[in-house]
Amino acid sequence: MNILLIAPAMPGYTIESNYSFPMGMASISAVLKKAGHTVVCINTYHLRAPFEDELTDTVKSAASPAFDMVGIGGLSLMYPSIKAIAASVRKILPEAFLVFLGNEGSLYVLSWGGGKL
Repeated sequence: MNILLIAPAMPGYTIESNYSFPMGMASISAVLKKAGHTVVCINTYHLRAPFEDELTDTVKSAASPAFDMVGIGGLSLMYPSIKAIAASVRKILPEAFLVFLGNEGSLYVLSWGGGKL
């Protein structure tokens, strides 16, 4: 399976200040790779805001073949970023299965009415 993992940036944080490496994404990536999956990770701290065009370009260039699943995770205060990323991913990869990771994952699914965007 081809899997894309996306780590949203903390609101107000930049790569130059207050940066924290997304250990959760790295851990999940390692486990998935060990199980034989192909995994690509995008850390949105490295994208310029507004990030939609750059995210689109990054996903399209990495999606060969297309991603079957996209995982997005983060803290509850990242909710606006996660929602924007999910909407962008849905436009770019309409057939991909979206998974919301982390301890707030169920909040996102319930907020969007069963995961539909």
